[in-house]
Amino acid sequence: MPCEKWPLLVVSAVVLLMIRFLSSTQPKETAWQWNNTQQKFHEVRPGNRTAAPSKTQADLNGNGKEETYTLRNGLLTVGESGIQKWSSPKDWQVTAMAFGNVMGLGQQLVMVIWKPGDYGASRPFWVKEEENDISVKNHLFVYNVTETGLFPAWQSSNLDTPNCSLAITDADADGQDDLIVLEGSYQDNGACKGHAVAVWTWSKFNFFNVWRSEKGSYHNLHVVFSGSIPRIQVSRGTGSQ
Repeated sequence: MPCEKWPLLVVSAVVLLMIRFLSSTQPKETAWQWNNTQQKFHEVRPGNRTAAPSKTQADLNGNGKEETYTLRNGLLTVGESGIQKWSSPKDWQVTAMAFGNVMGLGQQLVMVIWKPGDYGASRPFWVKEEENDISVKNHLFVYNVTETGLFPAWQSSNLDTPNCSLAITDADADGQDDLIVLEGSYQDNGACKGHAVAVWTWSKFNFFNVWRSEKGSYHNLHVVFSGSIPRIQVSRGTGSQ
Protein backbone atom coordinates (compact mmCIF):
# COMPACT_ATOMS: atom_id res chain seq x y z
CA MET A 1 0.00 0.00 0.00
CA PRO A 2 2.70 2.61 0.79
CA CYS A 3 4.28 1.91 -2.63
CA GLU A 4 1.02 2.86 -4.36
CA LYS A 5 1.26 6.39 -2.90
CA TRP A 6 4.61 7.12 -4.58
CA PRO A 7 3.21 8.03 -8.04
CA LEU A 8 0.75 10.46 -6.45
CA LEU A 9 3.50 12.06 -4.36
CA VAL A 10 5.76 12.42 -7.41
CA VAL A 11 2.98 14.05 -9.45
CA SER A 12 2.17 16.44 -6.59
CA ALA A 13 5.82 17.43 -6.25
CA VAL A 14 6.14 18.08 -10.00
CA VAL A 15 2.98 20.22 -10.04
CA LEU A 16 4.23 22.22 -7.04
CA LEU A 17 7.59 22.82 -8.74
CA MET A 18 5.84 23.96 -11.95
CA ILE A 19 3.66 26.40 -10.00
CA ARG A 20 6.69 27.85 -8.26
CA PHE A 21 8.58 28.14 -11.55
CA LEU A 22 5.69 29.86 -13.33
CA SER A 23 5.19 32.24 -10.38
CA SER A 24 8.86 33.19 -10.42
CA THR A 25 8.83 33.96 -14.17
CA GLN A 26 5.61 36.04 -14.19
CA PRO A 27 6.09 39.83 -14.40
CA LYS A 28 5.80 41.56 -11.04
CA GLU A 29 4.52 45.08 -10.52
CA THR A 30 6.82 47.69 -9.00
CA ALA A 31 6.04 51.33 -8.23
CA TRP A 32 7.93 54.39 -6.97
CA GLN A 33 6.64 57.66 -5.54
CA TRP A 34 8.25 60.96 -4.60
CA ASN A 35 8.70 61.54 -0.87
CA ASN A 36 8.64 65.32 -0.37
CA THR A 37 9.98 65.11 3.18
CA GLN A 38 12.99 62.98 2.27
CA GLN A 39 13.30 64.61 -1.18
CA LYS A 40 13.72 61.31 -2.98
CA PHE A 41 11.78 58.53 -4.71
CA HIS A 42 10.92 55.45 -2.69
CA GLU A 43 9.26 52.17 -3.56
CA VAL A 44 5.52 51.93 -2.81
CA ARG A 45 2.69 49.48 -3.31
CA PRO A 46 1.57 49.30 -6.97
CA GLY A 47 -1.86 50.68 -7.87
CA ASN A 48 -4.51 49.81 -10.46
CA ARG A 49 -3.72 50.37 -14.13
CA THR A 50 -5.77 51.86 -16.95
CA ALA A 51 -5.35 50.89 -20.60
CA ALA A 52 -3.41 53.35 -22.78
CA PRO A 53 -5.48 54.58 -25.76
CA SER A 54 -4.14 54.23 -29.30
CA LYS A 55 -5.64 57.61 -30.21
CA THR A 56 -5.23 60.70 -28.06
CA GLN A 57 -7.12 63.97 -28.24
CA ALA A 58 -5.77 67.27 -26.93
CA ASP A 59 -6.13 70.98 -27.68
CA LEU A 60 -2.44 71.88 -27.74
CA ASN A 61 -2.84 74.80 -30.13
CA GLY A 62 -5.42 76.45 -27.86
CA ASN A 63 -8.09 77.12 -30.50
CA GLY A 64 -10.84 75.34 -28.60
CA LYS A 65 -10.80 72.30 -30.88
CA GLU A 66 -9.09 69.07 -29.93
CA GLU A 67 -6.50 67.63 -32.28
CA THR A 68 -6.33 63.87 -32.79
CA TYR A 69 -2.90 62.27 -32.44
CA THR A 70 -2.65 58.81 -33.97
CA LEU A 71 0.47 56.67 -33.67
CA ARG A 72 0.43 53.60 -35.91
CA ASN A 73 3.36 51.52 -37.15
CA GLY A 74 5.89 54.24 -36.34
CA LEU A 75 3.95 57.00 -38.13
CA LEU A 76 2.44 59.84 -36.09
CA THR A 77 -0.35 61.88 -37.68
CA VAL A 78 -2.10 64.94 -36.28
CA GLY A 79 -5.59 65.88 -37.42
CA GLU A 80 -8.23 68.41 -36.52
CA SER A 81 -11.92 68.43 -37.50
CA GLY A 82 -11.30 65.44 -39.76
CA ILE A 83 -8.42 67.12 -41.65
CA GLN A 84 -4.84 65.89 -41.36
CA LYS A 85 -2.57 68.76 -40.28
CA TRP A 86 0.78 67.01 -39.91
CA SER A 87 2.53 63.67 -40.21
CA SER A 88 5.98 62.59 -39.08
CA PRO A 89 8.70 62.33 -41.79
CA LYS A 90 9.13 59.00 -43.54
CA ASP A 91 12.62 58.44 -42.15
CA TRP A 92 11.33 58.68 -38.56
CA GLN A 93 10.15 55.70 -36.55
CA VAL A 94 8.05 57.23 -33.76
CA THR A 95 7.77 54.70 -30.93
CA ALA A 96 6.19 56.78 -28.16
CA MET A 97 4.51 60.14 -27.59
CA ALA A 98 3.00 62.09 -24.73
CA PHE A 99 1.82 65.59 -23.81
CA GLY A 100 3.02 67.80 -20.98
CA ASN A 101 4.44 71.08 -19.73
CA VAL A 102 7.99 69.75 -19.74
CA MET A 103 9.82 73.00 -20.55
CA GLY A 104 7.69 75.42 -18.52
CA LEU A 105 6.21 76.86 -21.73
CA GLY A 106 2.79 75.21 -21.66
CA GLN A 107 1.55 71.93 -23.10
CA GLN A 108 3.83 70.43 -25.76
CA LEU A 109 4.10 67.25 -27.80
CA VAL A 110 6.98 64.97 -26.80
CA MET A 111 8.11 62.14 -29.08
CA VAL A 112 10.58 59.26 -28.87
CA ILE A 113 12.02 58.72 -32.34
CA TRP A 114 14.43 56.41 -34.13
CA LYS A 115 15.98 58.10 -37.14
CA PRO A 116 19.26 58.30 -39.07
CA GLY A 117 21.63 61.19 -38.47
CA ASP A 118 22.92 62.72 -35.28
CA TYR A 119 21.72 66.24 -36.11
CA GLY A 120 20.13 66.23 -39.58
CA ALA A 121 19.14 69.69 -40.85
CA SER A 122 19.65 71.10 -37.33
CA ARG A 123 23.37 70.26 -37.25
CA PRO A 124 25.28 73.00 -35.37
CA PHE A 125 27.68 75.00 -37.54
CA TRP A 126 30.67 73.91 -35.45
CA VAL A 127 29.99 70.19 -36.14
CA LYS A 128 31.55 69.11 -39.42
CA GLU A 129 29.41 67.10 -41.82
CA GLU A 130 31.77 64.12 -41.61
CA GLU A 131 31.34 64.15 -37.81
CA ASN A 132 27.58 63.73 -38.12
CA ASP A 133 26.78 60.10 -37.19
CA ILE A 134 24.28 58.97 -39.84
CA SER A 135 23.42 55.62 -38.21
CA VAL A 136 19.90 55.07 -36.89
CA LYS A 137 19.76 56.07 -33.23
CA ASN A 138 17.22 57.13 -30.64
CA HIS A 139 16.17 60.78 -30.19
CA LEU A 140 13.81 62.82 -28.03
CA PHE A 141 11.91 65.67 -29.72
CA VAL A 142 9.69 68.32 -28.15
CA TYR A 143 7.30 70.14 -30.48
CA ASN A 144 5.06 73.19 -30.15
CA VAL A 145 1.62 72.79 -31.70
CA THR A 146 0.11 75.96 -33.17
CA GLU A 147 -2.77 76.73 -35.50
CA THR A 148 -0.31 77.07 -38.36
CA GLY A 149 1.50 73.80 -37.74
CA LEU A 150 3.93 71.86 -35.57
CA PHE A 151 7.37 73.29 -34.90
CA PRO A 152 10.38 71.94 -32.96
CA ALA A 153 10.99 73.51 -29.55
CA TRP A 154 13.88 71.22 -28.60
CA GLN A 155 15.51 68.26 -30.35
CA SER A 156 18.17 65.94 -29.02
CA SER A 157 21.06 64.58 -31.01
CA ASN A 158 21.73 60.83 -30.72
CA LEU A 159 20.90 59.76 -27.18
CA ASP A 160 23.58 57.82 -25.31
CA THR A 161 20.88 55.46 -24.04
CA PRO A 162 17.69 54.79 -26.05
CA ASN A 163 14.28 55.43 -24.53
CA CYS A 164 11.93 52.45 -24.94
CA SER A 165 8.81 53.96 -23.35
CA LEU A 166 7.66 57.43 -22.29
CA ALA A 167 5.26 58.95 -19.78
CA ILE A 168 4.90 62.51 -18.50
CA THR A 169 3.84 63.68 -15.06
CA ASP A 170 4.97 66.01 -12.27
CA ALA A 171 6.77 63.17 -10.53
CA ASP A 172 8.59 65.24 -7.89
CA ALA A 173 5.75 67.71 -7.13
CA ASP A 174 7.69 70.84 -8.12
CA GLY A 175 4.97 72.22 -10.40
CA GLN A 176 6.63 71.21 -13.70
CA ASP A 177 6.12 67.99 -15.62
CA ASP A 178 8.93 65.46 -15.83
CA LEU A 179 9.87 62.86 -18.43
CA ILE A 180 9.51 59.27 -17.20
CA VAL A 181 11.28 56.79 -19.46
CA LEU A 182 12.32 53.18 -19.71
CA GLU A 183 15.95 53.23 -20.75
CA GLY A 184 17.25 50.46 -22.97
CA SER A 185 20.52 49.66 -24.71
CA TYR A 186 21.82 49.86 -28.27
CA GLN A 187 23.31 46.41 -27.62
CA ASP A 188 19.83 44.84 -27.79
CA ASN A 189 20.08 44.69 -31.61
CA GLY A 190 17.13 46.97 -32.33
CA ALA A 191 14.81 45.40 -29.74
CA CYS A 192 14.48 48.15 -27.15
CA LYS A 193 14.25 46.45 -23.76
CA GLY A 194 13.83 48.44 -20.55
CA HIS A 195 16.87 48.04 -18.32
CA ALA A 196 16.15 50.98 -15.99
CA VAL A 197 13.42 53.50 -15.11
CA ALA A 198 14.56 57.13 -15.14
CA VAL A 199 13.16 60.59 -14.40
CA TRP A 200 14.40 63.61 -16.37
CA THR A 201 13.52 67.25 -15.76
CA TRP A 202 14.08 70.44 -17.74
CA SER A 203 16.48 73.14 -16.53
CA LYS A 204 17.39 76.20 -18.62
CA PHE A 205 18.55 74.59 -21.87
CA ASN A 206 18.44 70.83 -21.42
CA PHE A 207 16.92 67.82 -19.67
CA PHE A 208 18.77 66.48 -16.64
CA ASN A 209 18.49 63.11 -14.93
CA VAL A 210 17.18 63.40 -11.36
CA TRP A 211 16.59 59.71 -10.56
CA ARG A 212 17.26 56.27 -11.97
CA SER A 213 16.16 52.88 -10.70
CA GLU A 214 18.42 49.92 -10.19
CA LYS A 215 19.20 47.85 -13.27
CA GLY A 216 16.65 45.20 -14.15
CA SER A 217 14.15 44.05 -16.75
CA TYR A 218 11.24 46.53 -16.98
CA HIS A 219 8.28 46.99 -19.29
CA ASN A 220 4.69 48.29 -19.38
CA LEU A 221 5.42 51.78 -18.01
CA HIS A 222 2.44 53.63 -16.49
CA VAL A 223 1.73 56.59 -14.25
CA VAL A 224 -0.81 55.64 -11.58
CA PHE A 225 -2.38 58.18 -9.23
CA SER A 226 -3.04 57.77 -5.53
CA GLY A 227 -5.29 60.78 -5.05
CA SER A 228 -3.30 63.63 -6.62
CA ILE A 229 0.08 61.98 -6.08
CA PRO A 230 1.54 60.15 -9.11
CA ARG A 231 3.25 56.79 -8.89
CA ILE A 232 5.69 55.51 -11.49
CA GLN A 233 4.69 51.91 -12.13
CA VAL A 234 6.25 49.15 -14.24
CA SER A 235 6.20 45.41 -14.66
CA ARG A 236 9.41 43.56 -13.85
CA GLY A 237 10.40 40.40 -15.69
CA THR A 238 9.89 39.29 -19.26
CA GLY A 239 7.32 41.10 -21.43
CA SER A 240 6.84 43.73 -24.12
CA GLN A 241 7.38 47.47 -23.73
